[in-house]
Amino acid sequence: MTNNQRENNNREPFYNKLSLPTVILSMVVLVLLFVDVFAIYALKSNSDALSITSTYFTWANNRFISTLSRVKTANDQLSSMQTQLKSTQEQLASAQAEITLYQNTYGEVYSGNVHPALDVNGQFITLVSNPAATNPTFAQLESFIISDTTDQNTYAPGVYVCADFARDVFNNAEKAGIRAGFVDIEFPNDWHGCDVFQTTDKGLVFIDCTGGDAATKSQEGAISFDKIVNIKLGNDYIPVSLVSQFGSASAWGDYGKIIDVQIYW
Repeated sequence: MTNNQRENNNREPFYNKLSLPTVILSMVVLVLLFVDVFAIYALKSNSDALSITSTYFTWANNRFISTLSRVKTANDQLSSMQTQLKSTQEQLASAQAEITLYQNTYGEVYSGNVHPALDVNGQFITLVSNPAATNPTFAQLESFIISDTTDQNTYAPGVYVCADFARDVFNNAEKAGIRAGFVDIEFPNDWHGCDVFQTTDKGLVFIDCTGGDAATKSQEGAISFDKIVNIKLGNDYIPVSLVSQFGSASAWGDYGKIIDVQIYW
């Protein structure tokens, strides 16, 4: 073998000498490329995650604020209902106390479409109410009663009696816009009819406008038969003239002990 042949055999190809660094460099480049791609993907993924997280927190915060607002509204409504309930309970207690007072003082109280006493013909007294009627002052009531002429009618047993007087005063008052009540009073052996008014300044005022019979009117002359009465269960029924005038009686006798009172509004 010649020297040139041995030299050629001992010399490695050039591409073999470059292959290892090239491979390493290529791998490094690939790794860097992979890292760049991964970083870009990671950044994009993190950006999406941050966006989703931000959106969620915004929604959760709005939901919390909305729920808190509803809770506050519900709490305010509950507080209002509790206040109304307390007011209703107080009104109920007051009404119950008033009912007890009525029962202990005046007997039974009725309201609405109910029938009061029977007249001389066995028929229920017909009351004509005025929905627009209001409670008067005592001065207004006094003025109306004095001007009303029902008391000048003649008392006629079996024809026109106390219940008829009370009915006519009731209907005349309601027609005049004054709220009235019909009163049925029971004594041990008899009963009597009169009227009641809820005045705005003196409370309940009981008025008896029962007139006299022909003989009484002849003896007494032209007097007023309008009377006011202090009515209470257990007390005696003693009417007193509403307005003092010459020839009129200041007291009209004792009708007897009151054992029951029924008021019809």
